[in-house]
Amino acid sequence: MVEVGSFAGAARQLGRATSVISYSIANLEAQLGVLLFDRNSTRKPRLTEAGRGVLSEARAVTNGINRLRAKVRSLHQGIEAEISLVLDVMLPAARVVDALKAFRTEFPTVSLRGANGARQHSHDWHRRIGR
Repeated sequence: MVEVGSFAGAARQLGRATSVISYSIANLEAQLGVLLFDRNSTRKPRLTEAGRGVLSEARAVTNGINRLRAKVRSLHQGIEAEISLVLDVMLPAARVVDALKAFRTEFPTVSLRGANGARQHSHDWHRRIGR
């Protein structure tokens, strides 16, 4: 509903009747005990402050569930949950970072632990690959 801007737009996107979307939102509001949308101020309902807070938490929960599903799929495929690396300080840092970024893209649920004899360098490459 938020992304498309209206109950009718959400209904079209989900292949449901507008009344089903409206009823579902009203039911959720009743269960939570807060109004999620201000339906009176404009033609298009806008999120209330409570609605923005609930949406933010709902997105965080959804992202967490998606990460959990990806991790479980990886485990079923036999992908390691964590890989430990020891890197030679003579390796070109830019090439190592590029390789680690590519690995992160391909295997986002696999944790990487690394060492190269210097704690600062280990922290630096974790930061550079987005961990």
